[in-house]
Amino acid sequence: MNEMIIAGIIGLVVGVGSTIGIQQATKPNVVPPVVIADPVAKELGKLDLVEPICDPTFIESKGDGLCKLLWCMTQTNSATGEISGQMCDNISNVENKKAILEYCSQYQEEERDRCIDVFFRRGS
Repeated sequence: MNEMIIAGIIGLVVGVGSTIGIQQATKPNVVPPVVIADPVAKELGKLDLVEPICDPTFIESKGDGLCKLLWCMTQTNSATGEISGQMCDNISNVENKKAILEYCSQYQEEERDRCIDVFFRRGS
């Protein structure tokens, strides 16, 4: 009976030790991130450039499209990947489509469809 208890304790110690050893051996090495001090990115991130465009009175008179786009551009940083340029392109595309639809809405149905078609063919 004592032999079984001793064998159990030894098995437990060997099992725990093996598990800890395997976990330590397979643990990935964490490499600290590389920070790139880009002076251009710092300048573009200055929000004082965006403040006048995002002022409520400007947005009320001109809309919020330019504010969204400038905010996105100031937050885009290829070094850190905070916001991708593609996201800013998507904002720009939506704003352009809204402007096209607003402009073409002044025409009757058939002319309006031709107007929209002209803009979309121009982009392809």
